[in-house]
Amino acid sequence: MIYNKANLDITNFASKDDTRPAALRGVYLTKEASVATDSYRLIEVSTPDINADDLPSIMPNNDIEGIVPINAIKKASKNIKTNNELPILENVSSEVKGDSIVLNSTDLETTDRVETRLIEEKYPEYKLIMPTDKPGYTIKVNPQYIKDVADYFIKHGAEKHMTIQLYNDDKSAVMFTGKTVAGQTIKALVMPIQGD
Repeated sequence: MIYNKANLDITNFASKDDTRPAALRGVYLTKEASVATDSYRLIEVSTPDINADDLPSIMPNNDIEGIVPINAIKKASKNIKTNNELPILENVSSEVKGDSIVLNSTDLETTDRVETRLIEEKYPEYKLIMPTDKPGYTIKVNPQYIKDVADYFIKHGAEKHMTIQLYNDDKSAVMFTGKTVAGQTIKALVMPIQGD
C-alpha cells in the first residue's frame, strides 16, 4: 500500500506509556487507512488515492494490515522528500515480509528503506466507537483557533480538561469553558467558518 506524510504523522496519537498494550504504541496500517490511538483520543487517516502502478519499480508494495512501531513510522516519514515535479515520490510504499514490514521511499537517486517487525497483537476494534449516524449538525472551524484555545487551557486551566459546548445550528460558535487555578471562569468562543 501507499502512505503519505498525512498517514504517518499521527504518532502523537499513539500511547507512549510502556505499561500500555503494545498495539496502542504503534500505528495500525491497513489498505484503507492509518490509525493511531492511546485509548483517550483516536485518529484515522484514509490512504491517498494513488494507483500503485504509478510507483517506481524500486518501491515495491503489497497490501498490508499490521501494527508498526512508532519509531519506524517516524523514520519513514522523515525519509519522504518534497518533490514538486513528481508528487508520487512524496509517499512511502509498504511491503510485508513474514512478520516484518519494509517502508520504502525514494527520490529516484537514492532509496530509503525502514524495516521493522510488526507488533504481534490485535488492534482494538476502533470502528465500533466511530460514529456512523448522520450528525445533527456540522460546524467548520479553523484548527489553529482550536489549538490556541487548547494551549490557553493547558497553561491556565485548573483541570486537565475543558468543556466543549455545541449549540443548535451550524452557524453558532463553539464554546469552551473551564476554571483557572484561582477559580476564575474561562469562556472561549471559536466562530464557525461560513460557506465552503
